[in-house]
Amino acid sequence: MDRSDLIKNIQDFLDLLGFHGEHFKDTPRRIADYWEDRFKLLAENETKLQTGIFLSQDDLVVLANIEINGICSHHLQPFWGKAYVSYISTGKMLGLSKLARIVKKHAAMPTVQEKITFSVAADVKALAETPHVAVITEALHSCVWLRGVHSKSPAIVSTMLGYFREREHVRREFMELIAPYRTKT
Repeated sequence: MDRSDLIKNIQDFLDLLGFHGEHFKDTPRRIADYWEDRFKLLAENETKLQTGIFLSQDDLVVLANIEINGICSHHLQPFWGKAYVSYISTGKMLGLSKLARIVKKHAAMPTVQEKITFSVAADVKALAETPHVAVITEALHSCVWLRGVHSKSPAIVSTMLGYFREREHVRREFMELIAPYRTKT
């Protein structure tokens, strides 16, 4: 990515929208800095995902309240919330920070909440080598809040794989473990 081209294109975009003046003077540079930071986070997390895998058996692992700070690919507006990730180990156990890094990786690029949820589940399934994965994301979307229906209602997306889908008692245990941390509306 050529930084000077990026800054020029952002300035052109702001000019097309009629945004001029002292308050917008450094906006193209700030936006370029923001996106470079997000890309850097994506690269750092990808490297760190290659380490930290341990052996284990039949453990239910849950990490709650993983922060999501994403950008909606439909409107390029921010959304933010929490992810709850769980899996049942069938031999490999991931370090807890790895679960958070997987979430951060998928929220680093413009995307939709549904894709984050499914992609996190797919990565955990592959890295932990287990079919038993659950991911729930809750997020407030500024594109819903500030336009259209003007609703501050959280969007909730879940992906349940393996025992979490097939066995009600496993799903219930996961839901009970994360209940104290879930967003209250």
